[in-house]
This record gives sequence, C-alpha cells and structure tokens, in this order.
Amino acid sequence: MKINVSTKDILWTNLSVVVILLVANVLVFFLERYGNNDAFGQFRMIFDFDTEENVPTIYSTMALLLISIILSRIASMNRQSKLPYFPWLGLSIVFLFLAFDEFFQIHEAFINPVQSTLGVSGFRFYMWVIPYGIGLALLCILYLRFLYGLPSKTSFLFIVSGAIYVSGAIGFELISGRYVDLNGRDGAVFFVVNTILETLEMFGLALFTYALIGYIINQVSGLEVQIEQ
Repeated sequence: MKINVSTKDILWTNLSVVVILLVANVLVFFLERYGNNDAFGQFRMIFDFDTEENVPTIYSTMALLLISIILSRIASMNRQSKLPYFPWLGLSIVFLFLAFDEFFQIHEAFINPVQSTLGVSGFRFYMWVIPYGIGLALLCILYLRFLYGLPSKTSFLFIVSGAIYVSGAIGFELISGRYVDLNGRDGAVFFVVNTILETLEMFGLALFTYALIGYIINQVSGLEVQIEQ
C-alpha cells in the first residue's frame, strides 16, 4: 500500500495538537481558579504550560527531537549526493541539545546562581536568555549564507518559523522575567504571558517541521511512504 506524503496534513496535525494542548491549559487554569482547587489541581499539573515533565513538555521535546532527526536525515542525503551537509548536521546537533534542554530544563540551572551572584532583576531576571541570545546571534550570522542558498520558499519558512519560536523562547521569556521579578508567578497576567510564550514555541516548531519535510519532498522527486502488508 502506498501513502502519499502531504506536508499540509502534517502541518495541520501538528497545529491541531498544539491547539488541543492550548485549550487544555486554559481550561484547567479556569477550572482550578474558579472551581474546586483540590479536584483540578492534579489535572492542571498534567497540562499546565508552566509545569515541567508533563504533556506539553513531552510534546515540545518530541517535536525538537523529530526536527533533529529530519535535519540529520537531510545531512545524510546531502553527503551521499556529494552536497554540503555540515550546516544541516550542525542544526541537527543544535536541536538535539534544545530537546534535552526542554526536557531536563538545563537553562534553569543557571538562573539561581547568576541571580544570587550578580543580583540581576527586571528583564534580566532569567539570565540564561543572555548566553542563549548570544549563541542565537552567532548562529544567525554563521547561517546567513546557508539561508540564502536555500529555495526561496524554504528560506522564507525557516525565517518565519525561527522568528515565531524565538519571539516566544526569548522575547516573551524576557517579559515573563520582568513580571515574575515584580509580582511573582501567580495571577492571570503571568498565566497569559507564559501561555503565549509556550504557544509561540510550539507553533514555531510545527511550522519548521513543515518546512523541513517540504524541502525533502521537493529535493527527492516522487517521494512516497510505502507500507507493506
């Protein structure tokens, strides 16, 4: 049996999962806030975007791992075809690190030591943003030529998906740090900021996955997924 690969189906499936997680996150927040805290407290822990090692975290980790695998596959294809493959392999390693960081929260290990040592506050409350931001800037500089050499649609989707992801991971993280420094992590405002942050990250990953699979299909004419019975 042959199944045609549809990049749009993959995109909409990913986006549907993100929307479901978003709705669940919002629902349990309101149920706990205006309902019975004891009844919905544990349920919120499963879907709360601000809680680690739960369903949203697992989804984001798996999405990052999938992207790393796809990038590694593209690198392997290019190597076999005698085409440049180091940029793809480099991105694969970056996303593999991000997957581990997402699940094990490596970046959070820097927060307390830096805060206590430097006494940072406000937008710099989450100090891990600074080294990660510097790393991102260097990565963008190194990959400018790489982006320019991609097909125009792929390059555009890479930039848009990256902008969406970074606006959540760094942009709203700075806003979140400022708010937490002044008001703590409780309240509806923090919930909204953190929800936007996590949603942007997941939407960015879904769009980047779509771009990568579309690139592979365009590069390999007549690609099909075959399932033997």
